[in-house]
Amino acid sequence: MDFFIQFLANDESSDYKKMQPSSHPARSNSQSHRQKYKFIAALLFIAIFVLAIYYREDAAVLIIGNDVGDDNIIISRASNKSSNTDDDTYWNALVYAAEQFNFNCNGTPTSIHTTISAAKDIAVSVVEDNKSGSLFATLEFKFRAYDESSSPQKSGGDEFVLDYLSYWSLSSLDDNSTKYTVVKSSAFARDGLDGTYTARLFLPRHMQQHIMISLRHYYTCHEGHKLPDALSLKNGYQKLDFGPLDWTIAAEEARNALASIESGINASFFTIDNLPKCSESNSNEELLNGVWIEEQSNPPSNMSMTIEAHFQPLKCKLDYMSKIKPAGTHFRIGK
Repeated sequence: MDFFIQFLANDESSDYKKMQPSSHPARSNSQSHRQKYKFIAALLFIAIFVLAIYYREDAAVLIIGNDVGDDNIIISRASNKSSNTDDDTYWNALVYAAEQFNFNCNGTPTSIHTTISAAKDIAVSVVEDNKSGSLFATLEFKFRAYDESSSPQKSGGDEFVLDYLSYWSLSSLDDNSTKYTVVKSSAFARDGLDGTYTARLFLPRHMQQHIMISLRHYYTCHEGHKLPDALSLKNGYQKLDFGPLDWTIAAEEARNALASIESGINASFFTIDNLPKCSESNSNEELLNGVWIEEQSNPPSNMSMTIEAHFQPLKCKLDYMSKIKPAGTHFRIGK
């Protein structure tokens, strides 16, 4: 707050500076006005800050910030906060569990290797919801974490990410060539706090697609809730293999789940062009629920995509504007 007041008092372009006489005899009067302005500024800042906290904690950040982009994000998050009671409850449960275990292991740390090799009982099911649209299906993956000795975990504290990449071929009669449609997406797993985790992925409703699934492991023993100073201490965190590691059984179960869907789509009918254009009537959730998609001339050998991939919402198609690509090397976040 002292910085905020000092900023107002020292701003050379402010009306306050323009009002000050330049003659030396009025210096005492100038100092008196300065104290007055500092006092008024302090009262205004305190009043705004108190009102912001009273109405919503996010508004305090909104008032101080001057970046339009950041403000829009904060406004969106603030407006949706009242409807995200389930997410708030879930987050509070995670933090409470971490505090109960003192941000430590209730047993031994989880291993991504044993989780993949020992978790043969992974369950994959089709979830009927209104998020995936007509071209995609929502698959829910439920699995249990295992420690380094292949013993099942009985409590939570891990952060997993599931990735999938699927593709299928489509031959062209015009030039006798074959193109491959490649689709990819990721999802954080939800901690059940009992050793089990669930994640939902949106996969194409396609009858002849090849599916690859991998697992990543970001932290264990509730370490993701630790403060940075605690993590910087010696032996303050577990050294993990983050992955990603291929999860063949999960891919097989996903194929079996998709096979149970009667409304499978042939390659010739799977086209984004059939979707309506995205508009202001689409909610933020509808725009953010999507996949990465691209056309390749060869079948992918791993779960990598090129810079040509574009984001595709599940229920509508974005109206991309053509623009000149920047020169230089391009990098995509993630593998």
